[in-house]
Formats: sequence, structure tokens, C-alpha cells
Amino acid sequence: SRLRRALNILLFEVQTSALSVSRQVGGLEFHRDHKGDPKARPPIAVTPAADQRAALTWLTENILEGKVLQVPPELEEKLAAGRWVHWGTADGNATLDYSLMDRVVGIQSWILFALTADDVLARIWENEARQARVKGAKPLTVVELFDTIERAVFRDFEKPAGAIPADAINPYVARQRQALQDAYVRRLIALSLGNGTAPAVANKMATQRLLQLEGNFSALLAGM
Repeated sequence: SRLRRALNILLFEVQTSALSVSRQVGGLEFHRDHKGDPKARPPIAVTPAADQRAALTWLTENILEGKVLQVPPELEEKLAAGRWVHWGTADGNATLDYSLMDRVVGIQSWILFALTADDVLARIWENEARQARVKGAKPLTVVELFDTIERAVFRDFEKPAGAIPADAINPYVARQRQALQDAYVRRLIALSLGNGTAPAVANKMATQRLLQLEGNFSALLAGM
């Protein structure tokens, strides 16, 4: 039970840290410098594009591709709940087994939504216009955001179809990866319906990407 609590704490820290990093994507910096200060900065400034891309790269590599979420299989077998109940623990109400896959996919889904939240997409779209006025600027775009996420979420499809034997026990795409891909497709569906506050361009782009993914899936299945 002590090992189980330690892993819970570690995964919680990973999730909160990742959420902090995600705020750089589509971010704005607010300054409260006094008027007349020779070093005064504009009250509102777009987070540098290089910082946004660095944050996006960190999140895709470590969270969406799971680099920092890997737990040795033999450790998972030791995560049974304790049954000793007292003022310092709630182990008595915990399930006997520990669904590590659910925890990991939950963290990945949180970050996936944080990167594609309606307000984030709106700021990225607005920031494109803000930075377009700056000579030589290369702002992070909504297209680049989706492209980067999709490369991480669907990297399994880079494997040649048929190169690796697949069956019900050993699927072509690992179960955890399937759950992440499902979460991404569901998010695209929600955006394509246009019921939120995301910019219209994001709604149209989500629809176009769903059609593209459908074509990719069909081509992959046809080659198996």
C-alpha cells in the first residue's frame, strides 16, 4: 500500500507539472510595469513562439508518447491496496486491483484537452494575427498544433502494415495507445460539432482532420 501511494503521488506530480507546461502553448504574458519606466514592457505580450514550441515538444514526447509515464510491468503487480483503515489512510475503500492504464490515459487525456481547449485554440488563432504584424515572426499556428499532436498520438501508424504480426492478444496498436487515440478522435468530434467557443477555423479543421484520419485508417486496414 505504501508503494501504491508513492506511485499515486508521483503520477499526480507529473500531471500537475505537465498542466503547468501546457499553459505556455497559446500563452500570453501580462506585465504590470509603471508608465514612464524606461524598461517598461507592453502590458500584454505573446509568449515567445520558441517557448511555446519547446513546451509543445516536451508534452508530446513525455506525456503523449509516454516517455515519463512508463512503469515496469513487475511493479504494477505489486500495487495491491492495503486493508488497514485508520485516520492516516483510506486504503480500506480502495479497489483491490490498480488500473495503471486508466491512470496513464487519464493524464494523457487531460493534457490532450488542455492543448486543444476552446480558449487555447482561440488564443493561438488570435496570436497568429498579433505576431503577423511582427517582421520575421514565426508564430505557432493552429495547423502546427494539430500536426504536432497527431504525429505523437498516431506514431504507431508509421510501422509498415503487416511488418509486425497482430492479433487480439497482441494488437497492432497497444491498448493504452488505442485509448489515447480514441480520446483524440472524440475531441475532434466535439470540436467539429461547433458547440463550444473555439474559433470557427478550429471547427472546420477538426472536421477535415476526421475525414483525413478515416482515409488513413481505411488505407491501413486495406494493407493488412
